Amino acid sequence: MNRFHRARYNHSTAATGATRSLTVANGYGNAGEPSETALRAVSPLGDFSMIGVILFLSHVMLDLQSQPVNRCTCLEARLNHLWCEACKVGYVAGVRIPSHVLYEALDAHGHVIDIKTVTCPTCRRALETDGYCESCRAGFFHKQLYCTSITYRLAKGRVTPPEVLSCPTCRMNAESQGWCEACGVGMIGLTAYHDREQFQATLAEYRLLLEAIDKLKSCDICATAMIFDSYCPIHDATYKNGKRVQTKAPDSK
Repeated sequence: MNRFHRARYNHSTAATGATRSLTVANGYGNAGEPSETALRAVSPLGDFSMIGVILFLSHVMLDLQSQPVNRCTCLEARLNHLWCEACKVGYVAGVRIPSHVLYEALDAHGHVIDIKTVTCPTCRRALETDGYCESCRAGFFHKQLYCTSITYRLAKGRVTPPEVLSCPTCRMNAESQGWCEACGVGMIGLTAYHDREQFQATLAEYRLLLEAIDKLKSCDICATAMIFDSYCPIHDATYKNGKRVQTKAPDSK
């Protein structure tokens, strides 16, 4: 688990009914935690603080500047959804992400959680079936929690180094995405799928990721909000399915 994400699955019951939230605490302790208002600002569900986006803005650059510059690790990073410190880029689904804020928010790797804390019935079923809970926006695979749909779906594929791809079409597809009819294999970056339905589901999330990366040209927080169907307080913009849908905070009157 990376230093910015410590997954904690919380369930609370409101007077009007059960509400479910998935929160992510940061690794800085109370002194480094953002205010409750700031956390809510990036989420349409109020206490659904999937990511500490506001925290990232204040801490990430200082943290990165304190780290020594190492050799380029982009080849390994592209294969394993990692961050290259030398080049200051991360990779998810083989895509270059020039923003540490967005890369960390995507939460590329799963987390082990205490299964006893999971009380949502849909999530409990998802734990047993390697499924996804749309209500809690949580995916489960091999008893691990994935905080974004794309990383959950990538976990269900098989990472395939380019040197083992003998098919020219598959090698070409691994540069971005595509399905090879001859091999019956779909590639999303270097992740291979033999199930066409799983490939298509991951492809939809991959295209959303590309749109979010394009949004980085104007705003890191808007790009992150596109992934989480959330809110950017900087531009007073709420996103749904990657599209801007309103210009007021979700809890505003």
